[in-house]
This record gives sequence, structure tokens and C-alpha cells, in this order.
Amino acid sequence: MKTFVSLCLLLSTSAFGAQVLKFSDLKKLSSATTAQFSFDEAINLSANFGTTQMDPDLKPYFGPTTGKSELCVPTTLANYLIYQMAITQKLPISDKVPGVSKDLTTIDANALIIELSKKCKTNYDTGTNSDNLMVCIGDVFNEYFGKKVAIKRIVKADKVTNPDYVTWENRQPDINDLREAMKKGLPVLGSVNWNIIDPVTKKWKYTSGHVFGIFGYSWEKYFENNLLQLQIMDPAYVWTVSTQTSVYNNVTAIRRRDEVDSSIFIDGRGFNGQTSRGWLGAATIIDFE
Repeated sequence: MKTFVSLCLLLSTSAFGAQVLKFSDLKKLSSATTAQFSFDEAINLSANFGTTQMDPDLKPYFGPTTGKSELCVPTTLANYLIYQMAITQKLPISDKVPGVSKDLTTIDANALIIELSKKCKTNYDTGTNSDNLMVCIGDVFNEYFGKKVAIKRIVKADKVTNPDYVTWENRQPDINDLREAMKKGLPVLGSVNWNIIDPVTKKWKYTSGHVFGIFGYSWEKYFENNLLQLQIMDPAYVWTVSTQTSVYNNVTAIRRRDEVDSSIFIDGRGFNGQTSRGWLGAATIIDFE
């Protein structure tokens, strides 16, 4: 299993503008959903906003060789930080955070994404190394907020390099990992490995990766640890602030019942391509004081 994130999911850009968000507009409108009446267990942490890696103002940071956006990691991390400042208020709104206005009323998400891309050492052609991401998260929490983090990093790999605040579990993430984190109110940073079928060997072959935030789930006891509906914030899409409802994609996490150690694959909007399949390669769970 690869231990880096590269070549994030790409969509064509359209006519949309800079991502300046007003903190007072950002809300978790309700934690209730009809899923709570339709499933045995449901958690909704999602809010009414999202950030995109595809904004035209970010084009100077698209790949100089490919012309494509590989900013899924800094965009997902930016969305997570804005969520913790505006929604949970576990992080203070501070002008130490790039993009936050001096009067602390707005944030230019693009300014934060750009700065995070530098701190996380994002390669604009190939993406962000996940070892660098672990260091980046700790540095950002300390520099911007004066806080320490404890990270649970679940990824099956031959070798990773972790700071001392990261606990590494060398295995495939499973459905219970996602459920338990969100029961504690902790959104998850998910990473998929894109694979295609090799026409000769008929086996899956890794091609690239993508990172997104997971902000809710619905679970049915009948499916045990084999199927979960997820609410995700996919940075490859264009999101607007809603006054009516939370904004997210519904996708399904599926594991083969006959293979106990098999990887979860994701199916749904943006993940059911005709040529490639996204397998959940890593889960990053952030907690902080």
C-alpha cells in the first residue's frame, strides 16, 4: 500500500469565485437527519459549507506540468480547521490563521489553502506526501492555535515516519474505526487509493490518491462491519454556503464479507468511475487539547 497521496480527483472548473467565508454564516444547522429514523445508528457532524481545491483563484498553484489541481490535502485540512473554528469552536478564530480578517469576521479559504500547501510541502504536480501531512498538522495546530494534537493514523504500509504525537496502526482502516471516531465528535480525514484493473494480470493496480473529510455516517446492524453510508466533504467539488441544510456527498463504504482483511472501497458520486476504483487506504483521526 502506498503511503503518500498523489494526483487528487480532478474535475473541470466552472465560473465560480474566490472562497471568502463569513464566520457568522457557517453553522451546523441540525445534527438530526432522517437517517436517524431509517438506520440503526446515524451521526451527523456536517455543516453548511465546504471548500474546493478547484477555485480559479488557486490556479497559480495547479500543477505546472499537468495544469491540474493536486490541492486535495491542504483543502481538506483547511476545511477541517475552519470547521473547528466556526462550528465546534474548539479552535479560536485568530488572525494568526492565514486568511482570517483583522476583525475576525471572515476567512479567505484560498489564502489558508495556499499556506497549508506550503507547510505540508505539497508538490503541485503530484500531491502531498502523507508523512509530511502528519508533521504539517502538528506544526499548524501549534503555530496557529498554540495547541498540541494527538493523531491516530491508520494505514497499512511497509514504513512510515511519524512525529511523537502520532500513533500508527499498521493495518487497513475498517468501518468501526470511522464509527468510533465520529461517535466522539471527531471528523475523519479519509484517503483513497485509486486503482485500475491491469488488462493483462486482471489485478488491481495503484495509480493515484485522493483525500477528503468524513463528517457523518449511517449504519445498519444487519451489515455488521461491512457497509456504511458516509457523509463526506469532497474538495474536488464546488460548494456554496447553504441557509437550508448541511452540504455533503453521500457515498457508501463497502467491504467484502468473505475477506475479513479486505480494504474498504468507496462508491458514489465521484467514486464510481468506469475505469478506476477508490479503496480506503488511510484514515487520520485528529484530537487536540
